Amino acid sequence: RGDTGDILKSVCDSSGDTGINRLGMVKGKESSCSYTYKSNVTAIVSNFSLTEIDADYTQINIYGSNFQLSGSNRAFVTVDIASHNCNITTFYDDYIGCVVGSVPWGNHVPRVSISGYGYALITTNKILYFAQSVYSITPDVGSVAGGQLVTIHGRGFRSNASIQFFGIQELCEIVHW
Repeated sequence: RGDTGDILKSVCDSSGDTGINRLGMVKGKESSCSYTYKSNVTAIVSNFSLTEIDADYTQINIYGSNFQLSGSNRAFVTVDIASHNCNITTFYDDYIGCVVGSVPWGNHVPRVSISGYGYALITTNKILYFAQSVYSITPDVGSVAGGQLVTIHGRGFRSNASIQFFGIQELCEIVHW
C-alpha cells in the first residue's frame, strides 16, 4: 500500500479477463472494475488505553485520525473488543471514547469500523489486558450436598468457563451468565 493507493484488478459480472482497459460488463454496460486503497480514506488507530470505571464497566480511549470519514454521527462507527460492543460516549475525528462491559480476561485490541470504509488500520503494537476478578460470592455458605443457588459477581469470565468449589468433586451447573 502506498500513499497514492494500490490498484486491484477485478472481473465484473463473470465476464472474464478484460485485458488492459480494466473494463467489464456490469448489468449489460461496460464499466470500470478497479478498486483503489487510499490512505486518506483510512481511519488510523495510533494508541489506546483503558480505565476501569467500576466493577462492571471499563472506559476505552482510542486515539488516531479519520474517525469521522462517514460524518460526525457516531452511529456510523462501531468499536468492539473481543466481540463485545463498546458503547461510544465521545466521538471526534481524532478520538473515540467508549464504555464496555465485562470482557473475557486476556489480551485484546479494540477494533474500529467506519461505515462505508471498513476497519481502521492499527499502527501500534499495544494491547489491552483485561483481568479476571471475583468481587463477591453470595451466599458465602452452603451444603456440601449442593442444591444452593450461588451468585458470583465479577468480571473477565469466559462463556466456556467451568466452576468448581474447593473440596467438591463435581462441577457446578451454570444457570445464567
